[in-house]
Amino acid sequence: MRYQGVLTFAEEEELEIIVMDHDKFSADDLCGSCTVKVSDLHDGWYGKVELQRPKRTIGASKDDEQLMEPAGKIYFGVRYDYEKISALTKQAKQRVWPNQVLFNLGGNEAWGHETIMLGPVFQRTLEGAANATAFALELSNFRIIGGYQRGTNEKITLLKTSKKRFVDFVRKSQREKQFMQSCRISALDKQSTVKGIIKVLIERWETEDQADTMRKGLFDTSKVEEAVDPSRFRVAYRGTKAHISVRNALNLSGGGWFDKLDPYAIIRFRGSKSEFRTSVLQDAGSDPIWNCEGPLAYNGEVALEISVWDYDHYSSDDLVGTGVVQVEQFCNGFEGMVPLSLPSDKKKKKKTLKQSMITIGILWDAPQDPALRQNEPALGMTAGTKALMT
Repeated sequence: MRYQGVLTFAEEEELEIIVMDHDKFSADDLCGSCTVKVSDLHDGWYGKVELQRPKRTIGASKDDEQLMEPAGKIYFGVRYDYEKISALTKQAKQRVWPNQVLFNLGGNEAWGHETIMLGPVFQRTLEGAANATAFALELSNFRIIGGYQRGTNEKITLLKTSKKRFVDFVRKSQREKQFMQSCRISALDKQSTVKGIIKVLIERWETEDQADTMRKGLFDTSKVEEAVDPSRFRVAYRGTKAHISVRNALNLSGGGWFDKLDPYAIIRFRGSKSEFRTSVLQDAGSDPIWNCEGPLAYNGEVALEISVWDYDHYSSDDLVGTGVVQVEQFCNGFEGMVPLSLPSDKKKKKKTLKQSMITIGILWDAPQDPALRQNEPALGMTAGTKALMT
């Protein structure tokens, strides 16, 4: 009998082999078993190992030193199939800053209202500060610490309120829509602050790595680019789904006092027939809030196209503006505002109009098997290396 199979190696220390005797009408019987250290199984190893099984002697006591008996030998070989290491498959380095100051709140300033009104979108917006870099940002364990300048005797008073009372207050004030819009703008401002902080932290991290490399004497080590290659991304993520979130828009042109805009947005990848369409907001005006989410199939397109329309019940809908997100921007995910260009018939009035913007988010499903879709040479073994046993 000759059999060939595949096992995935994930840093285990031993390989266990069990030989069973199949029985159609009762439980299978154990023929023998053994364990082999993985460190002894180099690439191309072939040989035999001894099998053992419990003694079948009746009345054997636990004090017997020989509780196992020889059960034959098994011959097998090992061949390693090395996975391709790329920016999509290489295990990323991590660095944690446990007590990093993000924001300094002054007197009469608040914290937490964005989280209450926006939910998890607020944290994703802050983490989107790293979208334009080769790094992924994860924020957790937010804390508020009361502090004061040295040499002063000022007292710090922190006023807290429950989420339910806060939401009830906003609703009773009949300013929920305006306050929601203010929270979105505040979240984007905080994202800009986080961008500046992570830029400094990244530079510090790279400087420390360079100093560590020099201490080890590796002066000629060249820097390896870790960013996702857009062309490689287009191949690896072909057939996956992008989860699109259309949040809101600002300064849309069109409409008037008696005929406000009824806007909706259409999202599609350039050249694709499939699209994601938001709901139509009746009389929403120039600052609509959709909060619509949906999937969109990706087939290797180079850009994401956005168009905002004004719904008209009795005639064709009017185009309000268009925007584009290039593959270099969304290959690492995206969270932010996209400028909208005016239609050709409205560009003459552009000087008198504010810049129109739309806020969207893009999250990607993991590719099914990015290692099989790369065309790079094998560089080494990763935690997902496969061992072929014969």
